[in-house]
Amino acid sequence: MNVLIIGTNQSVFPMPVMPIGACMVAEAAERAGHKVSVLDLMFERDPARAIASALRKSNPDVIGLSVRNIDNNDMRGPMFYIPGLSLLIQSIRSRTEVPIVLGGAALTVMPEEILRTTGVSSAVLGDGEVTFPLLLERLSRGEPFEDLAGIALIAAGEFRANPPASTGSSNDCMTPEYQRWIDVRSYRSQLSTAPLQTKLGCQFHAAIAPIVRLKEILIVFRTPGRWRHRLYVWRHRASGTSSSSTACSMRLTTTRWLFARRSHERTRRPVSRVWN
Repeated sequence: MNVLIIGTNQSVFPMPVMPIGACMVAEAAERAGHKVSVLDLMFERDPARAIASALRKSNPDVIGLSVRNIDNNDMRGPMFYIPGLSLLIQSIRSRTEVPIVLGGAALTVMPEEILRTTGVSSAVLGDGEVTFPLLLERLSRGEPFEDLAGIALIAAGEFRANPPASTGSSNDCMTPEYQRWIDVRSYRSQLSTAPLQTKLGCQFHAAIAPIVRLKEILIVFRTPGRWRHRLYVWRHRASGTSSSSTACSMRLTTTRWLFARRSHERTRRPVSRVWN
């Protein structure tokens, strides 16, 4: 299938964020045998025109929209991004009727509200690089996909969300060829950082944790060797990014340290040591 993935994030505050999740999903779909194109709207001055051009070039059978933020998290000057997402979808719908699938961090927080607001009927929750290729396989065969893990949808006015499949310890840290999918040079010029996730999930069920909106709490660890290897690969594939930063997946607090958990010990290393 021809697949077009669009990174919808255009927020540059405090700095542009590379759509790494969209790149991972794109590469996973390509590995599954599909022809994939990526449109990153971050540096596009005319998003509607860029979308029209991408639709002509890729002639997609399926369109995936990566949605990073719901709002700007600023009480002094709040901005809500979902209305802008709805306008982008309207622009797409004026040109094609192919299936649209939403994904990204925002959908994990409030999938039903976003689906109803935008008029899109299906979304991927959790790790899109796992679920999206399975969804494409079902769509290519014309088979139903309501039972797939990690799928949220609205059918006959009713909302349904299937929790992501529990994968236990995940050491498959796929690092895509970022230069193939996005303009890494532009991100480098804006001091963009490369995010690294060492753990997914929160065993404390924190009220601010997006994952609590799902029916299952998944705790997924990355082994120290795997994330060190990922940093090494990033140094070559996304070279020039200013630094790497880590955040608790649920608490959204940034730290200067990378934490690695072993069975009976905990080590911590400054970022500078890892990169050197």
